Amino acid sequence: MKEKNSAATSVIYIILFICLFLILVPFAYMILTSLKSQAEALAQPPIIFPERLQFSNYPIALESAPFLRYFVNTLIVSVCVVILSTVVTVLAAYAFAWMDFPFRDGIFFLILGSMMIPQEMLIITNFLTVADLGWMNTYQALILPYAVNAFNIFLLRQTMKQIPNDLFIASRIDGLTHFRFLRKVIIPIAKPTILTTMLLSLIWI
Repeated sequence: MKEKNSAATSVIYIILFICLFLILVPFAYMILTSLKSQAEALAQPPIIFPERLQFSNYPIALESAPFLRYFVNTLIVSVCVVILSTVVTVLAAYAFAWMDFPFRDGIFFLILGSMMIPQEMLIITNFLTVADLGWMNTYQALILPYAVNAFNIFLLRQTMKQIPNDLFIASRIDGLTHFRFLRKVIIPIAKPTILTTMLLSLIWI
């Protein structure tokens, strides 16, 4: 039995090693290509290893375009979208899962319906809205349109709906407000799903 387990483990490690190799090869080739001369980079058939490492390619690339500015912009937009989207997602999911208000289910189904609209159809509409607001070439034009993520709200709401209602009743008896119940009970339980929605927002933006 132990020999079978050992053999199975060895096979799994071999498969994982092959997968790791296949994943790392393109990155290694990309780095090697960045250190080639122009002739080596365009050579056919491709040259794997450069004859001489051209580290001067990096300063030249940074001078040809403001890549550092692009990187800072990406960092600012990504962090702001993840934070803002997470706050909106948590509050909206809690409202749809635990609060009673008029047209709650109808509004939730409208949000779900928005998931069926292809993002390509919204490009021109978003552009016109941003232009009318005078937000061209600003951070808020890249951040606010992505502050609401319907799928993340749906995912987190479904997680919150799985939490026993007895916890909510007990919290109300103890005098907890909705916000304290969210902060003390819901968020710690739903933390894995919240982290998942943060990762999905980061990948999306």
